[in-house]
Amino acid sequence: ITEIENFGSNPGNLKMYYYKPKNLPDGVKVPVVFVLHGCLQNAETVSELAGWNKLADINGFYVVYPQQKYTNNTSGCFNWFKKKDITRGSGEVHSIKEMIDYMNINFNTDSSKVFVAGLSAGAAMSVALMACYPEDVNSGAIFAGSPYKVARNPFEAMFAFWLPPNKSPQKWAKRVLKQNPNYTGNYPRMIVFHGRLDFVVSMRNSYELVQQWTALHKTDVKPEKKERPFNKNPDITRLAYNDAE
Repeated sequence: ITEIENFGSNPGNLKMYYYKPKNLPDGVKVPVVFVLHGCLQNAETVSELAGWNKLADINGFYVVYPQQKYTNNTSGCFNWFKKKDITRGSGEVHSIKEMIDYMNINFNTDSSKVFVAGLSAGAAMSVALMACYPEDVNSGAIFAGSPYKVARNPFEAMFAFWLPPNKSPQKWAKRVLKQNPNYTGNYPRMIVFHGRLDFVVSMRNSYELVQQWTALHKTDVKPEKKERPFNKNPDITRLAYNDAE
């Protein structure tokens, strides 16, 4: 992976790395996937272990790895619980927005095919990115994440990972809608992954996140479709939530 040092004003003081896939097609705009690491991780370890670079080579898309600095958070976590870092136009979330703009301007990427995937704290920050800049993200994959603005400080964040507050879908959605009072477009699609035996982030976070995002998409809160086993795997249950169409 290659570091890009000057990608914008960088108000969140993050680092930016990217991977260029092999055998890119000439003259064709390609997708880009932003991968946000969890606590105690960094861009290099995620790029080596998660397999995104191999998928990029096979399918032809760029991968961008935003990286936290330990001067921002001693655990290497994205600050998904600090107001300034998850508010449109400021902090870490805006630094990632600048990375999106940099890729769209300087690389042959398709601005309509910007995707984000995050794990744990990186998942929570991925939700913040989708909440603050819905016009810039096509869809996202959230691995053991939490709803947007589930916490406002480190203490609340620790508590929320274990026992998030139970709010109505409308109240959860309101926290997102406040970031974009004049936005009339669709919010990014989201797929939520969570392990039933997760001992760090309570699975209740994903239930609350689903409520938040079903409200934003105006779907039913209860799933229309339940598949178990999914793809012939008895350990996976898939729930799908449809809108009126």
